[in-house]
Amino acid sequence: MHLGVTIGNHQNREEVFKNFRDSMGKNDFLVFTNETGSNSKWDGIVRDSCKYYVEEVYGWVKKKIEIKSEDCELVRKYDLKTDSIVANLKLRHNYTINFSQMGIEKNIEISKGEEITIWRHHKYEIPKLLLELERSGLQLIHYTANKYKSYIMVICKVASN
Repeated sequence: MHLGVTIGNHQNREEVFKNFRDSMGKNDFLVFTNETGSNSKWDGIVRDSCKYYVEEVYGWVKKKIEIKSEDCELVRKYDLKTDSIVANLKLRHNYTINFSQMGIEKNIEISKGEEITIWRHHKYEIPKLLLELERSGLQLIHYTANKYKSYIMVICKVASN
């Protein structure tokens, strides 16, 4: 089971599906959920995972890399290059982030206006999803959508080729 619309966080979903397929036996099922619709037709209204998860991640990232709220802003937008909706942390001035982990010290210089992607999500349109499943060696067993057709639950198995 891969629930909670997290399958949409992967940029190369076909490779993720292949990885699932490779770990599945003949009698196993993959069940996952995701948001449906077109990424490029996103209306800019912040809702669902783009609101709730993003705000939590934004707060967590700022705290972990010690960026003050007044030094950055949260920018949500459609990313044509990856056909996804992204949330970026945008810096309001030049910034140096200091990392110190397991004996490794690293300073990263980030210029004013640069953005750090902290969240990415891909919605699915049903025909594209079916094609990705097929190319990954999975066979659709069943899918269902909520009454608004904004969320989908999919059940699939290893294709019998």
